[in-house]
Amino acid sequence: MMISAFVLSYDVMGQSWKPYTGLGLQAGMAGGLLVGAMLTWILPQWRWLSFIAGVVSIVLTVMTWRLMIESPQWLLEQGRKGEAMFAIAHMALCNHSKPPADAPLADPTLVLSNPHRGVIDIIKNARLRHRIVLLGFTWVAIMVTYVSIIMMFDAIPGDTGTTSSGMELAFTGFTYEIPGIAIAGLLAERLGRKYAALAALVECGCCLLGSSILGRMVHVQHALIVASRFGIAAAVSSILILSWELFPTIVVYQGIGLLHIVASFTVCSTPWLALASFNLKSALVPLSICGSLCLGAAIVVTLLPETKDVPIPATIQDMSRVNAVGMAATTSHHHSARVVPIVVAHE
Repeated sequence: MMISAFVLSYDVMGQSWKPYTGLGLQAGMAGGLLVGAMLTWILPQWRWLSFIAGVVSIVLTVMTWRLMIESPQWLLEQGRKGEAMFAIAHMALCNHSKPPADAPLADPTLVLSNPHRGVIDIIKNARLRHRIVLLGFTWVAIMVTYVSIIMMFDAIPGDTGTTSSGMELAFTGFTYEIPGIAIAGLLAERLGRKYAALAALVECGCCLLGSSILGRMVHVQHALIVASRFGIAAAVSSILILSWELFPTIVVYQGIGLLHIVASFTVCSTPWLALASFNLKSALVPLSICGSLCLGAAIVVTLLPETKDVPIPATIQDMSRVNAVGMAATTSHHHSARVVPIVVAHE
């Protein structure tokens, strides 16, 4: 659901606002989890919580259905040019402005005539395949850590019930996610997407490893776990921006979808980490695993290119041409650097 919302929101945002789309959705998710923690404290019965969540979802869907439009980019890829232009006009009407005369969807020939726009084409391309492997490991590390921290709240030493330290950890953790997302947006804009993700993963990994070592110091451990929520929220936000900008426009849906599928299947292992915490009466092993995963993901992120202020290619062929030109320029520079000018002195 989150990826679908991200894709739809990203498509209808203006170019200058696109990098902040994931940040806004992540902040909304953190706010929803914060409200959920408050409801759990007030109403701990899971049946009532499920009922309330279901009713709220239905009501919000009915109320916002008329406001949602289909992705113009997706309509273009399906050859439905008229509907795509209508979607653009609808967005302009909602913003009290006129649709652009030079709409980028006016000519769908480039997209429709391009056969290289599927998952198989991503896997066949060596550069994209390399990025899928690196991003896949990073997504797995982040999602496993994010879900595991939530599931291990009640297994942290010092908890005495649903209204004690487990609930306090949940409430304070979700509260710290919102400033973490804001800092991620600031770092991504100032330093770059890659370095924002790197800093967030290092912070989260160090906090989790520290909390696993200082297990007997309950208050210090709780503080480090809460601080790790700051880092993991920033990591989710920044890696989402980086991932989106590393794929050509024509295959970005397929690339993000593939990463999400890989991460979703791996997240199924997180209940075993929480179960190990309960059985061992300690979160030492799960916290150590999650911290190591984050630091490993930080190392992997250093192997990815920076995307800040870099134009996103439209097709896989465009990406290959840009890389070929860049390699040729680098080779030419190295050859010219080897030429040593000889100065002949004239008497």
